[in-house]
Amino acid sequence: MAGHLASPKASIVLGGGLMRCPHCEEDGTMAAFKALDLNEKYRHDLNPVYKHLGCGHVFSPGDPWIIAAYLSGELVPAEMVTALRETVNDLRAVVAQMQPERRAVET
Repeated sequence: MAGHLASPKASIVLGGGLMRCPHCEEDGTMAAFKALDLNEKYRHDLNPVYKHLGCGHVFSPGDPWIIAAYLSGELVPAEMVTALRETVNDLRAVVAQMQPERRAVET
């Protein structure tokens, strides 16, 4: 089979503090989405639910850990992680070239 590139999966979590409505596909900051109330008694079993103020669509992101990371600012797009990983690997290669050859110590 000829090599073909898999297209990246669509995501509602975007970089730069933006999220995308999965219905109308409009991007916006968290101010464009209203978090609906969750019953505190069952909060640990529930995913956050949002209403897009633009089109009124109500949705819940699939993984509560992803949205928690997004809201805390700890989530970055996969492209950034891949680019960082490549940079680290390039730097490791440069450091390896700069180190003198290690020779076995004769006793």
